[in-house]
Amino acid sequence: MQDHEFPLSQTRSNKSKDVSPKEIVWKNKLAEVGRWKDIQGTLIENGIKETVAVLNLLGLPTIYSCEGHADVPGILTPWVRIMSNSKGKEKLQENQQLLKRLKNLVEEFYLKKTPDRKAFMRIALVKDIILMDAGDDEQYEADRAKFVVGPDEPTMDNVTPEQMSERKKVLILRQEEMTVFTEFMKKKFFAD
Repeated sequence: MQDHEFPLSQTRSNKSKDVSPKEIVWKNKLAEVGRWKDIQGTLIENGIKETVAVLNLLGLPTIYSCEGHADVPGILTPWVRIMSNSKGKEKLQENQQLLKRLKNLVEEFYLKKTPDRKAFMRIALVKDIILMDAGDDEQYEADRAKFVVGPDEPTMDNVTPEQMSERKKVLILRQEEMTVFTEFMKKKFFAD
């Protein structure tokens, strides 16, 4: 037999033999997530892609996400929506289990870290579960009053350069916190 007739795993170099099965799963999931599109046909943003991948690998299925943007109306935060793929009563029960698992992850993350009021992982319940980095309750409400463009102002036209600079600083802080949380979840995935 010639080399090309062997399965790929048998023809790898010694260097690639050092890759663990978990690393292969991780790389495959990242590649898969990189091909996912939202309902508008837009690919998942690079700044949230690893978060989406690791949540799915940890059994927390995602349905929407955003890396956060300073130049669009709304709360300045990266976020991911998590929801069971089931239907009916099963969906409700599974969502309750997903919520509990996500809460446990966030609590464990903050056992080893002192949270910054402005960048604090929070879980919101709307129709589904939303993991976002939007600060504590007081900070979240202050940001809503300060940064959310209301129905009478549906654009960012009235945002001053100083306000935009502040928006960018807050967003960067929260994106960094989401990245640290993502690394924490990746360590859990690779450790299991």
